[in-house]
Amino acid sequence: MNRRAAYAGIIVGLIGLLVLGLVGCGGTTTTTGAATSTTAGPTTTGAQSTTTAAPAGSIKVGFSGPLTGNAASVGQDYLNGVKLYFDKVNAAGGVNGQKIEILAEDDQADPKNSTIVAQKLIDAGVIAVIGPLTSGSTIPTMSLYNKAGIAQITPATNPDVTSQGIKGIFRVDPDDFAQGGNTGKYVAEKWGVKTVAIIHDKQAFGQGVAEQFQKGFEGAGGTVTSVNSVTPGDVDFNAVLTKVKSENPEMIYYGGVAAEAGLIVAQLRELGMTQKFMGPDQLFGPEFIKIGGAGAEGAYITFVAPPSDSTPELKAFFDEFKAAFGAEPFVGQYGYDSAVLIAEGVKLAGKAEGPALIDALHANTIKGVLGDYTFDETGALAGGGPIYIYQVKEGKDVFVEKIG
Repeated sequence: MNRRAAYAGIIVGLIGLLVLGLVGCGGTTTTTGAATSTTAGPTTTGAQSTTTAAPAGSIKVGFSGPLTGNAASVGQDYLNGVKLYFDKVNAAGGVNGQKIEILAEDDQADPKNSTIVAQKLIDAGVIAVIGPLTSGSTIPTMSLYNKAGIAQITPATNPDVTSQGIKGIFRVDPDDFAQGGNTGKYVAEKWGVKTVAIIHDKQAFGQGVAEQFQKGFEGAGGTVTSVNSVTPGDVDFNAVLTKVKSENPEMIYYGGVAAEAGLIVAQLRELGMTQKFMGPDQLFGPEFIKIGGAGAEGAYITFVAPPSDSTPELKAFFDEFKAAFGAEPFVGQYGYDSAVLIAEGVKLAGKAEGPALIDALHANTIKGVLGDYTFDETGALAGGGPIYIYQVKEGKDVFVEKIG
């Protein structure tokens, strides 16, 4: 997550098609139960509704994400997390006496498909939908779900997702403003960096996150020596890097994806440049490290997820997920927590209805495996949400510290 061209630049060695009963384009799955888990259950803070509707049938929850195509592994991983939690809820008797049914639809991370999926899920009577997973696919669907009174939970990070006054949209991770702006402020104030040269790829996500980094950095007293752009697909960046070398900044910040970032960091090291190098979450994972080679060593990368062993709850989730699906999750933790929000929200609302669920999510703090979720009036995480800094050490992304 635009970063989420199906979490586009971060399709890095995820698990394959491992969801039992998962369907291809246009299909559905229904949860039936799961093994007992050691993952800690959610807790909520806020007012519990005293209204309890009589159980009637299943609670239908939609999923819209890429289940086929280049980004299928991301969508499958996300859906695995959703299924893992709802299966546990159903095995324990459901929510307020009702089982949860997952209607999983393949939008292929395509905006046109996502609107078709949206209408199909609306017609099916879902009270909530998880997804789409990309900003480009999410934004065209928001008015449709909003008009139908359906709660929509997405990882899409474009700030436009939560700036249009739609009450029923909720984002489960920080937006691009938070990742860029808060990071720029942090490196100036906490690391004491005085000067930075910025390079970006002229794309919506890359340029946007770089611009926010610049605002945060300069707002905290830092000086940007230059802002430079490159063209995606280019392989020779020596002209830009020679210019940046002459400026001798303390840090170079790159807004873009792993393909160009890896080449840039390799070439700047070949020019003898030893400055700190930092980029956003598109650089997280093996692709950037593979392309950058020795040049990637020491690079800093911001990411929206904490290390898997950062809390007992998250560690237990990773163990449980791996036991269920044969591999550790990459984005499955966000699917899992999206499911937690819906189940706990329905419990708090006292009835399985979209508008009541939306009100409950706005009024309460709900704990997932990644932490507490409190939403502001726009549906964004209150305070912007945390960002985690990793550093490439011996060919791996190693956690360094947390912002926020």
